[in-house]
Order: sequence, then C-alpha cells, then structure tokens
Amino acid sequence: MFSTRIIAKQERWTPKILRLNFLNSGILQAVVHSLFKSVKRSTSDVTVELYKLNVYGPGSFFKAHVDTPRSETMFGSLVVVLPTPHNGGSLHFRHQNAEYTFDSASAVSHSSPDAPYAAFAAFFSDVAHEGLSTELQSADAVKNALTPFLSNPDLLPNGGLLAFGLSYQFPFSLPSTDLVDIGRRLKGIDATLMHVCDVLKLEPSLKALYFGDQDEGQYCFLDYFSDFSSVTIEEEPLIEYICSRDDSAIVGYTVGLDTYDRQRLDDFGAAEVLEVIWANPLNKQNYFNGPYVAQGNEACLEYAYGQVCLVVRIKPAVERA
Repeated sequence: MFSTRIIAKQERWTPKILRLNFLNSGILQAVVHSLFKSVKRSTSDVTVELYKLNVYGPGSFFKAHVDTPRSETMFGSLVVVLPTPHNGGSLHFRHQNAEYTFDSASAVSHSSPDAPYAAFAAFFSDVAHEGLSTELQSADAVKNALTPFLSNPDLLPNGGLLAFGLSYQFPFSLPSTDLVDIGRRLKGIDATLMHVCDVLKLEPSLKALYFGDQDEGQYCFLDYFSDFSSVTIEEEPLIEYICSRDDSAIVGYTVGLDTYDRQRLDDFGAAEVLEVIWANPLNKQNYFNGPYVAQGNEACLEYAYGQVCLVVRIKPAVERA
C-alpha cells in the first residue's frame, strides 16, 4: 500500500485536482513498473491511500527523514505535486551511496489552467528524503546575501577566506578522491553557492580542511586529501607538520584568536595565514579522519580529522571597493 503525500507550494488550487484517479491517470502503472522492474507485479497488487496534504510557503522545508510505515503492508510513499507554479521546494533523496534531487518546480513549470500538469515521485519507505527551502534554492537570494558582505569594509578588512560548510553529503575515499570531482557533483544549495560565487568572480573551490590539534579556531586548508598513513609525526602540531611540507597550504584562523596563537601560526611556514569567516557552519556531512603515527615519548596512533568545505578568497576592503 502506498501512503500518498500531496505537496502544493501555494494555497490556491482547483478542488477537482484532489479527485485525481491514480489508476486512470497512469501514475500507478508507472510506479509499479519503476519500483518492481525485476518482479512481476500489477496495479491490482498495489493500493494508494491519501495520507496528508502539505502546503509549504516561502522558506519552508522539512529535514531529512525516513517515512514511518503506517501498516505492515505499506512499502513506500507517493508524493504528488499539484499543478501550481512555484519556485524551489525540490525533494532530495538519499539511499546508501546514491542521491537524487526531484525538481518539482521544473516538473510543473509548463502547467496552465487549460492544460494542467501534475508531477509525482515514488520511493521505498527506507529511502531518506528532505524538502529543500524555497528561499535557499534561489540564486538571487544567495547573491543578494553575499553582495552586502563584499561591500562592507569592516568584514575581513585585510582580506581572507569566506568559507561554507556543505549541506549535502558526497561520497569520497581517502586519499584517492579528487576534490575537483566532488565539485562537479555539487547539488542543491551547495551547487547554488558555487554558481553564485562563480558569477561574482570569487573563484570558489573545494578544500580539505584539517583541524589543528583540537585547537578551536585554527584550520589548515589543502587542495587535496593528504595521506598520513605512512608517516610519523614528531612532537609538532599537525598544522605545523602539513605546512612544513606543503607551501601551498593555507592556515586559517577565526576572529578572536589571541595574539600569541596568531603569531605562532605565522611561524608554521605556510604560504599564507588568513582570517576566516564562516558564512554557514561546518557539519558532520563530509567529515573524515586519517590515521598517522605520533612520536612522543613513545609511538602511538593518532588521527587527522577534517571536513570538506567550500572556500572563496576575499580581497582586502580597499580592493573590493
């Protein structure tokens, strides 16, 4: 049995649409064919029941979750998007290592009162899904948020890095995955951020961020995943070790770092030490760790912890003006 969820982006709709016949419309046939490609099933084996009508306004979204089965015979969900013009509000699906985004706005964009087009998505109950905010999906909204920042001389007055924690998880393997390849697979708000930064000529890039020995507010940014498994690090901070071997590394520090720690970072040998402002926080979506041998009084196994993030270089305020 399918528990049907119907989504609309505006509060105005034609009542007759709610009397959509799933069998005669061909929706049920398409669902059965798609979900049971290798097993013989017919539409007589599946029942569709109306469960809920959801109406989402600007900025609305729901977090990633897995639907709770309403009975022992429920095996999936069917979402029907009414033929109402709207922006954003895409559905994002994630299962094992596969991800997919259903752009509902595009699917019903050609709908009209004379020729209404509804759209639908069907998925098994164990597939995680979330509804993306209509506001976050707007490239104009992101651009309008970034522009005042770039024109504010009090933010990063000497230049620095503007960094973004990624909202979506991307599969990768240490250290073989190329960050450029992850960049090509960006989606949702992450793809929107990359696109807007490109439009603003900010030269965005993905970085492997390494935390500095659990010190708060200190980071090391690399253009690649570093492999520490075959090295022994003496009694020195991880950031210092990385910088002593790679002059392309960038050390970042957040506002409020005391003078002593700030000066100590300059001695690490990195090509640059830059102030970092996080436009949105890091999360656990693209977290990673790699083992290495730490040599102190005796050798022990430690881990280099990090995350993937999006970074743009910001010029000094006088040059931004």
